Amino acid sequence: MRNIFVLNRYYPPNPAVTGESASNLVDHLLKELPDARITVVYVNAPYSGGGRVSTPM
Repeated sequence: MRNIFVLNRYYPPNPAVTGESASNLVDHLLKELPDARITVVYVNAPYSGGGRVSTPM
């Protein structure tokens, strides 16, 4: 059995794109390596939208 550890700042249902990417990776690994044990660790911090501040024009 393989042990796979995924560490990321976000994970669904958080809307951050890196969380979605991590989820897609886990889904793919589960399909390709059905005997693997996958552990996901994330902090689920509030998503601040990339930190970009827009100013009205």
